[in-house]
Amino acid sequence: MSLSKTSLLGALLCLPFVASCSDKKTPIDQLNKQADQAFSAYVSSYTSGKVSTRSTIMVRLVEPVTDAQLKTDPTSLFQFTPNISGKGRWVGNNVVEFQPSSPLKPGTLYNGTLKLSSLKEVEKELNNFNFGFETVSQNFDLEIEQIASDTEDAMRKQVIEGQFNTADFADSAAVVKAVSFKQSGSNLSVQWEIDKANGTTHRFKVQGVERKEQASEVEVTVDGGSLGVDRDSRTVVPVAVLGDFEVLDVKVVKTGDPYVLVSFSDPLKEDQDLTGLITV
Repeated sequence: MSLSKTSLLGALLCLPFVASCSDKKTPIDQLNKQADQAFSAYVSSYTSGKVSTRSTIMVRLVEPVTDAQLKTDPTSLFQFTPNISGKGRWVGNNVVEFQPSSPLKPGTLYNGTLKLSSLKEVEKELNNFNFGFETVSQNFDLEIEQIASDTEDAMRKQVIEGQFNTADFADSAAVVKAVSFKQSGSNLSVQWEIDKANGTTHRFKVQGVERKEQASEVEVTVDGGSLGVDRDSRTVVPVAVLGDFEVLDVKVVKTGDPYVLVSFSDPLKEDQDLTGLITV
């Protein structure tokens, strides 16, 4: 019977894979296949697949250990290659976890070992339970979702709203430092809604975008180095000329009940009859 595996994912994006490993390591898939086949009587699930750099490593035993075995130092049960500093702990009487003292290296393959013979009487060849996992490579994606009139000055100013996604956990300071919005060389005010739970989905609202008498734009730049990513990004958002009424953007929103979102440079009349003006 194949074991169920706990795969702790911190990413919402399909991103390029970058791995760091030694030629002497057994490939993760092969290592975990061996674990499934040989240890099904003793281990029911374990950390595997792609995990966040801030993940806890877990092994769940099929049967609970005795009170005497619970006194075994859980830290001493684990070994990792590359080495991971941290502490182990018991969660109940059949789950043992290892909590790294600092974030793991991104895009890295890890081989883990649980000294099973310290907890159970097992055949000699099953003394050590070997398993593998890999950490997510950090990356980012920025999406402009809406350009709308500013409620404070609808005719002269606009706001830009969107979402900044990271493949793995990124703290607020790194996100704010990495992303900048400029118009005519001046920084714009940004309101951030930082994802403190998973640290991967961050919303922004750029205010004070001025409509000028000549065409202008907002330059959005991302400094990947602030996030530990070896690439930068630049996006240009056109700003409607003052006095021009035009369609800024049209997009299909598929979440919930699908609809088409049309953004205009100027606010519309609330009582405007749209019959015949907009067709799909």
